[in-house]
This record gives sequence, structure tokens and C-alpha cells, in this order.
Amino acid sequence: MKHKIRWRLLCASMIIAIVIGNIHTSRILAADLSGDDSEWFWEVSPTPAADTPGAPVITSAPVTASTPTPEPAATPTPASVTATPTSAPATVEPTVATVEPTKAAATGIPAKSESSLAIGAALTQSAVSGKEAQNPLNSTIPLLLYDLTEGTVLASNQATDKITPNRISEMMTVLVALQNLNSDLMITVSETAVANAAALSSSTLSGFEAGDVISMKNLVLCYLMTGSDDARMVLVETIASTEGKFVSMMNSAAKSIGMKNSKYVSSDGSYNASQYTTVYDMCVLVRELLTYSLFAGNCGSASINVSYTKIDGTTASIKCRNKDAGYSQIYGGENIPSGFTQLMEISGGIQATGLSQFVVVKSSDGSLYIAGIGSLPFEKDVSLETERLLEVILGNTYYDKEQVLPLGDDTVRYQYLLGTDVVYYTVDNKAPGYATESQAAQYMMTISVPVWQIDSNGNKVSTTYSITMNRKLITSIRKIFNEIYALDIQFPIKVMKGYGYRQSGGSGLSNCTFMSMHSYGAALDINYGDYDNDYYLGAGNDLRDMTNPYCIPQSVIDIFEANGWYWGGDFGICVDSMHFEYLGLEYLTYQGNDPFDTLSTDSENPMKGYKIENLQDRLKELGFSVNTDGVYSSRTKQAVIKFQTKNGLEATGVVDYKTWETLINLTHYMSYVF
Repeated sequence: MKHKIRWRLLCASMIIAIVIGNIHTSRILAADLSGDDSEWFWEVSPTPAADTPGAPVITSAPVTASTPTPEPAATPTPASVTATPTSAPATVEPTVATVEPTKAAATGIPAKSESSLAIGAALTQSAVSGKEAQNPLNSTIPLLLYDLTEGTVLASNQATDKITPNRISEMMTVLVALQNLNSDLMITVSETAVANAAALSSSTLSGFEAGDVISMKNLVLCYLMTGSDDARMVLVETIASTEGKFVSMMNSAAKSIGMKNSKYVSSDGSYNASQYTTVYDMCVLVRELLTYSLFAGNCGSASINVSYTKIDGTTASIKCRNKDAGYSQIYGGENIPSGFTQLMEISGGIQATGLSQFVVVKSSDGSLYIAGIGSLPFEKDVSLETERLLEVILGNTYYDKEQVLPLGDDTVRYQYLLGTDVVYYTVDNKAPGYATESQAAQYMMTISVPVWQIDSNGNKVSTTYSITMNRKLITSIRKIFNEIYALDIQFPIKVMKGYGYRQSGGSGLSNCTFMSMHSYGAALDINYGDYDNDYYLGAGNDLRDMTNPYCIPQSVIDIFEANGWYWGGDFGICVDSMHFEYLGLEYLTYQGNDPFDTLSTDSENPMKGYKIENLQDRLKELGFSVNTDGVYSSRTKQAVIKFQTKNGLEATGVVDYKTWETLINLTHYMSYVF
């Protein structure tokens, strides 16, 4: 899955305040980074004006009477440049923002000209002094904790080892755009840029069309907030004309700010084995980005309205939402130690290479820190690791912490996995959890686990099986299947299914609206189908044939239960012997509501539909003469009466709950249940 990077600046009274001049010649670092006590904020115009020079959508306004020091006059730039596929894009003179020395001195942050050496020198000094050997201990992941105010490294481990940047590399694309930012430059969107963006697989688009005209400033804002491919393509075309040239600029920019061991091969941040960076380099990049007011003042906004002019001359507006704000739960909650305020967060990752997170925090005494973590295993909570790294500032020692799966009551489990209290619901109550399939899928992770299988010659062979589960349960799943694999019986696993977004229920089961535990990636079925791991209706029923080699043995059930998982064979209303789940069984209750529709016939108006077909299929499987036509005809009624008589039921021809229970237990299947 292609994870989009997220960046946010949490706006509050203590957050970065920005002094605004002309954006493309801004030289002032955010007020909280400079020690300036004046408060400034970004306003979003509720009714954006047309995107023309002198009428920007994003404006600044003073909250106090403090007056910032005026900016030096900017070098004049062209008022309008058009980027089209038939003409070379205009050359934009880079106007790199720099930290105003007097402001930087207030907090001890080195001037920008020194930033390429600041973190590296501090990192080298910490190693020489032996600090790195003491802090952290027992760490196996790349990390770095840097005091921005004092210019010292407080903790580091493998900080210069290569990691895969993934979507976080988009921040270098942002830096190149900021280095070449001309606020007044008007860009005409080309057909080439639109077509190239649309052709990408899994592309994210803001909806620009060929002929639209937008200021470079608003285009950068759009990309900063959304990471959209069409905004990126227009920026690439405008700044460098081709992707290759733009990537070269990314690598040059990295070297110019002191990123010593980074290589970029694309501007979109997608995974590439040849692309790499380090936690050290990313901290240098974060520090550099904070010197640009356009970045520092907007990267954490929930949304920004960006205006532009359509080809027909009308004004249009895009509400650029921070799409990655929703990944907070996925990557872990925002855990910051008491006494600190989070100012900025950049997180991202994919399953193959792990998670990375870089945050900037401010302590109660005004000191600023960057904490960076890279290549964290995807099943871990990266924000929890960041919190524990930040606690080094308080004198604690960081160490890698293994995931401990909460095994308390159902409320504890629901809070851990879904962030909600447990609801003991019935078949006609919908459970809380992931609202949509696309939302649920973002929380899932596919892994391979070791299993035994039976080959065509009847021999046990070792192989692996891929299964998709909630990423917070991955460590537990790995442990369980390693233990199953190690059993002397070499239990064979033919088929498995974990995550699948659906309601509970199946053919015949009605009045059921709650979501299956499979929808949360919190349940899995083993050897379902014709392997005697079946569904039996009625408490206590268990009709399995344990001589079937694929029938789940007690030793496997014991392993799941020892790791805190529940077996569906213990359901109070049925046996679902193929099923194991993490979230608990108590919610499964009918509370007087029959789970199956009562079926009957009327010669003038017979019942019809798939539930009748389900009934007829089961009767036919048991040898009764009936057609599968979905109509409760007199012939079907007679077959029901014969079935009821044979099994000691009242021969009414009406399929009530007791008839359903007997019929299902003799046919041993549901299309799916829980």
C-alpha cells in the first residue's frame, strides 16, 4: 500500500509564529524558533480572491501590537511565467530563505550557513565524549535526539546508517520547491503535467486541468498539504522541465545543506531500493525546512483554501486537506512527555521497510528539540517510541521495547485496537470500529508465517503462508505461528483467512448488522471448507471428525489461548471451530432475536429468494428430493416435513429456529459467519 507522508504543525498559543515578508525573500525563522514574543497567525480567506499577484489566499495578520523588523527589499521577479509542454519553463532564480542572524542567536540555533555542520559536529562530539555509548542502551533501530537550542546530540544510535525514506522523501521535493520559490510567479498548468500525473498508478490528484493558472506559492502550498501528483508534476515541470533534472536538484540540495548520505531517484517518494537516507540526514532536512516561513507556518494546518484561475477566466478554489492527518492512529497516537509541546511531526512508511517519524518539540523552558526514528518495525507504535526517546531529555534511558499485547478485559482490548470502549451488541446492533473498507485497509499488514503443508505424495513439507491482519497484532501472530510450526505433530495448514471487510452473517443468517471481527483484522480462520473445522449452531455442539489431518487439534487451540486469543469453538451460541479472534466473545449474543428468518409457504403467495435456495441446497445435500429454484413450493414444503419427521422435530413444514439448527448442524457449513 502506498502510504502518503503526513506533516503537521500543531497550532496553539506556543506554536511557531511566523513573520511574513514577501514569501520568496523571507529571511525570518518562526517566532518560537527565534525567541520573538510577538504572536502571528495564518488566516485562510473564507472566500478566496482570484489567484493574482497582490491578492494571495494566505495572509498574515498581527495579533499584538508588536512590529517585526522589515525585510530587505526583494530582487524583482517576473510577474507571470507560463509553463507549457511546447515551450521551456522559465528559469526561476532560486531565492533561498535564510535565518536572520540576530533572531537565531536568541536561541543558540546556528545561522543557516552553519547548519550543514551543526548536527554533524554535535554527533561526532557525542561519540568522542562517550555519550553515545551511554545513551541509549539496548537500541537496535536508527534514532537521533538533537537539542536545537544548544546544538548538542542527546542520544543517537545508527544515526548514519542507511534507511529507506519512502514517502518522507517528499520533504526534499518540498525543499527544492522552497529554494526556487517565486511567490509572484504565475504558472499555466500544461497538458503534459496533467497527463503524466493521471497516468501514475495510485495517483493522488488535486484536480488541476490544462490551462488553469495558479501562483507558484499556492501550488507549493497545495503540494505541501496534499502531496498530490498533479501539483508535483507542475512544480517539476516549472522548476526543472523534467523529472530527471528535478531529481538532480534534489540531490544537489541535499548535499548543499549537509545531508551526507542520501540519494534520491524520484520526486514522488515512492519506494525504490536505490533511494536511501539516514536519520541524521533527515534531521538536517527538518532543521532546514523550519527556516522557511511558508513551510513552518502551514505544514500542520488541517486544511488550506488555495485559489487559482480556470482557463475560462473564472476563479476556482481547492480546499487542500491534510490527507495524512488520519494516519495518527495508524502510526500511533501522538505521545509527547508531559511538559513538552509538539510543534511539528513528519511520519511515513511502508510495510517492507518500516516506519519513520521526525518531530520537533518545545520544552517548558523554551528549548527546542528534534527527535528522529527510522526503520521501526511496522507493527510497533512509532509515536510511543518517539515519546520514550524524548524522555531522554528528562534523564531517562531509551531502550527498544517489545510489544506487549494487552490481554485484559474486552474494554482494554477494544481501546488498544480500535480506540473505543467495548459494546456488547446483538445481531441487530452495529459495532463501532472502522467506518469504511478503505479506512480499515490502512490499518492492515500482510506478513508470511511458517507453516506445514501436505504435498501430493502425502508428505509434510515446510513452506510459508501469507496472511493479512491488524498491524498491532502482528507480533502476536508471528509468535503464535512460530509456536504452531514447532509442534511435533507438524500440523498442516491448507488455507487461512485473516482480514476481510464485511458484516457478520452468511447464507440463511438474518437480522445481523454488526461488523465481523475479520473487518478489524482481529480474527482469522484456519482450514475452513471441507476440513472438518466447521460451523455448528447451538451452544455446545461440536461434530468435528478429529481424524481429518486438517482438523484443528487441541494443541493449536492451546497455543492461541496461551497468547490471549479466543477460540470460536467456545462461542456461547454456536461452534465456529475454524475461528480465532483477539477482541473477545462476550459480544456474540442474540438476546431473544432469532438469527434466522422463519420460512413457510403459501400456495397463492409462496416465499422466494436466496434464503429459500439455501434451504433447498441443504435439503438436497441430505438426499431429499427438491429443486433449487428459490421458491418455497409445495414440493419444498414436503421435503421439509420429511426432514423434520426423520430428525424428531414437529412436522409442520415451517422452518423455525430449531429446524434451522438441526439442518445447519447436519450440513456443517455457512458461507461465512463471524
